[in-house]
Parts: sequence; C-alpha cells; structure tokens
Amino acid sequence: MYRGHHGVAGEIAHIVTAGLHGEAISLTEVFAQLGLRRRRSTAIDVDALLGSLTTQHPDGRTTVQVLAEALRGVVLAAIALADPDRVVLGGAWGRDARVIDALTAALDAAPRTVPVVPSRHDDFPERAGAAAEALEQLRVFITAARTEAVGQRRK
Repeated sequence: MYRGHHGVAGEIAHIVTAGLHGEAISLTEVFAQLGLRRRRSTAIDVDALLGSLTTQHPDGRTTVQVLAEALRGVVLAAIALADPDRVVLGGAWGRDARVIDALTAALDAAPRTVPVVPSRHDDFPERAGAAAEALEQLRVFITAARTEAVGQRRK
C-alpha cells in the first residue's frame, strides 16, 4: 500500500466524496467546483481558498462548510481503511483553525471518528517529501546489501 500499483497509494485527492451539490465526485473536483484551483491545473489556489472560507453559497453553506463535508467523506474512508488514532492536516489551508474546527464539527455525528489536529511540521513540505524519498532509498539499499550478504554466507 505504500506506493500502490500506479505509485499513488494514499493520494486522498482522488477519493470520492460529496461535492458542492451532494453528488459523488473526487475531492480534487470539489475544489474545481468551488473555483479554488489554479488556472489550467489541479493544484489548489491556497490564497483564493483562504480568502473564500467565509463565502456564502446559494444553499446557505460557507466554503469552509462545503470543504468540511467533502473532507469528512475522505477522512471517514481513511479511518475505515487505516484505523489511525488521529488525522493530521497539513498545508497552509489544512492547518487553518477554521478548517479544522469545521471538519471536527462535521465528524461529530460520525459513528467512528478520531481527533483532527494541525501538522506541526509543515513549514517546508518539500523537505518532508525529500526526506521520505531518501529514507526509502536507504531502506532499499540496506535490504539489498543484507540480502546479498546472507546469500554469500550460504555459499
């Protein structure tokens, strides 16, 4: 499950959840419906997102409530699959107290939930990604060296 068949295991952006109008769509498409993706990209426009959290939609919900409902579906799927003891939200918008509070409220009525907390180590997410890749390469190297050493001892 670490990488998956296509290398995207654990990529929550493609989990199906509730869209702006209650339809089943991927999380990344919720951001598109809300007009919160960068032009010609699937990347989230963080400045636009943070600026729109209190925007009211025709159904009476704010952007943060729509996102919380969409994230609720993703988090409940993750809880069912991975059984975590907490959910950590990262990134500039994920660590925003309004997002965490709205998601926590959306999860309150769920049959199974865990605490939602902001990441404390998210100032440089690219460093975390680089460190994870370096660690994986080290594991592969150590495993290959150990396998080779065991094979030589058996000869």
